[in-house]
Amino acid sequence: MKQKNLWIAALALGITLSAHGQQSGGGISPTMLQQIKQSYQGTPTDKAIRNAITNNDINKLAVNGESKNNLDTYFSNKVESKGISNQRSSGRCWLFTGLNVFRAQAIAKYDMGDFQFSQNYSFFWDQLEKANLFLQGIIDTRLKPMDDKMAVQEPDRRRRAVHGCLRYLDQVWRGSRRGHGRDQQ
Repeated sequence: MKQKNLWIAALALGITLSAHGQQSGGGISPTMLQQIKQSYQGTPTDKAIRNAITNNDINKLAVNGESKNNLDTYFSNKVESKGISNQRSSGRCWLFTGLNVFRAQAIAKYDMGDFQFSQNYSFFWDQLEKANLFLQGIIDTRLKPMDDKMAVQEPDRRRRAVHGCLRYLDQVWRGSRRGHGRDQQ
């Protein structure tokens, strides 16, 4: 009952604030501020609203509990799945999801048992393409002045992609070396 009264009071306050016209430019007039101050009566409901606003995160206060309960869970398309793959916080959920969809289709089409597509193989080529994009961007902007927007911003974004690719290739290279005994002492 108290929560219902709190929401009614908050709604009434919102209606009151919107009804006390703003200035034509959208600002709050001194008259409007005075009306807001006078509308605060210090009632238990007003105090409850003040306490709720000052002691809670705005994201929690903005949640509409009624709409959370009316969530539509109907989907027009169902994607068949054959389980999930654990990406172990690798940041490649987009890749794992796509390959899991393909995996279910391949299992059904070719009557295969359970298997996994190689996420590493696909990720390697994704990173290689990003590195190529970076290098092509450097080639494309090589004649531009250093303070040109394209020469400064685009290569920075591409540089991060190349760094990720090189880091991945280094990990692959070190992993393959371990398997051949060269790192062992």
